[in-house]
Amino acid sequence: QRRNAEVSINWNSLFLRSDSVAGAMAKRLGVSKSKLLDPSSADLASRLALAETSIIQETKDYLQEHGVDLDVLGRHQAGGIQRSRTSILVKNLPASTTEAEVRQMFEDHGPLLRVLLPPSGVVALVEFTDAPDAKKAFRALAYTPFKHAPLFLEWLPEAVFSCAPDAVRAKKKKTDSKSAIEASVGTAAAEELLEETAESASNTLYIKNLNFDTTEEKLREVFSAYGQLRSVRIARKSDPKRAGAKVSMGFGFVEFAKHDEAVKAIKTAQHALVDDHRIQVKFSDKKVEVAAPSKRKDTTFPSKPTSTKLLVKNLAFEATRKDLMALFGPFGSIKSVRIPKKFDRTSRGFGFVEYRSLKDAKSALENLRHTHLYGRHLVLEYAARDKTVDELRAQAKQQLDAA
Repeated sequence: QRRNAEVSINWNSLFLRSDSVAGAMAKRLGVSKSKLLDPSSADLASRLALAETSIIQETKDYLQEHGVDLDVLGRHQAGGIQRSRTSILVKNLPASTTEAEVRQMFEDHGPLLRVLLPPSGVVALVEFTDAPDAKKAFRALAYTPFKHAPLFLEWLPEAVFSCAPDAVRAKKKKTDSKSAIEASVGTAAAEELLEETAESASNTLYIKNLNFDTTEEKLREVFSAYGQLRSVRIARKSDPKRAGAKVSMGFGFVEFAKHDEAVKAIKTAQHALVDDHRIQVKFSDKKVEVAAPSKRKDTTFPSKPTSTKLLVKNLAFEATRKDLMALFGPFGSIKSVRIPKKFDRTSRGFGFVEYRSLKDAKSALENLRHTHLYGRHLVLEYAARDKTVDELRAQAKQQLDAA
């Protein structure tokens, strides 16, 4: 089982056990878990699902703030995704877990670059300095008991971190420092004073004006002359002419292991000729990373809502119309809820929730996409729009004319 953990992915990245959700919410509300899980409550399943949704959103906000690419994390099960050899996703943690406990557990196997533990404390991201140490920790800790639950470990995608850990710390430090300096010298002066500090905190370089034919291998060859590289990535987008293909966007990122090596590269490689293009090099910053594909919009769902009605698939057979009303109600005004039945009056395993506005339907789909109801992951999508009376009449007329 431990050996299969290194090559298999048997759960989604943001799955939370009901026990962990209940523990986290009980701790936040200052009540006992038994009181929160009142068996006499008629809407217990929907309340747990909403609690899970809230914790997932809080977790996503925390991870994004700390330099995690949610788009890459969300697509971790797709084929062709290169896995990191130094970064591990740690799941199934009890709600009371602290960062110090996670750090101590993994530091026994080697030095760490970063440990990210969202406020709920039920999932963590751990990055090692060296791949051999990470592999040793993975093999030693996968499925081992921690407190009262086994640890679920998984290798993260290689490009899941959009910036180096020191850049995240520098951003927070810069924000705090800027507020203090602005009070005494003004906004413009504060920006000027902190610009140099922000640059010196990053080991990641932003490379632009790349030839569209330049590859990661070529970029690695050029910059490895200045020191040890941690990662090389060229930003890519979908090729409109070839389905499934990717094309370069003309810029990329190179992350060094040491800051002085990054400084050397930025001074020496500036305007160097790479594949007949004079490249431009500078320290990566927040604005650059927002523009990079690591921050592109999630393409799992349409960018614009196509219907006010949602199709809810993988619905537990014990789920009722009341459960769906309680779960979807907080996201807008509901027009109707329907769960199709078989001849024996049992559920067919899917349902429909229709809102009064496209905005409410979009909000529900985006917020509940990782939610579980009665232990089953809800699969949501926009349902086909119902035809109007005029459209049905036109269709009937066409069929008569064709006959």
